[in-house]
Amino acid sequence: MISWYKIATFQFQVGQELTYNYPKTPYRGTCVVQAVNEDGTLNVLDHSGRMMNNFKPYFGSIPMFKEMLQ
Repeated sequence: MISWYKIATFQFQVGQELTYNYPKTPYRGTCVVQAVNEDGTLNVLDHSGRMMNNFKPYFGSIPMFKEMLQ
């Protein structure tokens, strides 16, 4: 279980490269943060060149990126 403290303290940075964590989605490899939105979602550029707007960093309570687990 993820504590609220970990959720509240992770800071995304524009230009940051993130590694996908959630194994049951089609997302593999890495992506780069293009924008951090006010609602907590991200605009990311996937390593395949796909731009994804309003990408949620959590799938339920599971972090979508390995960097969030540290």
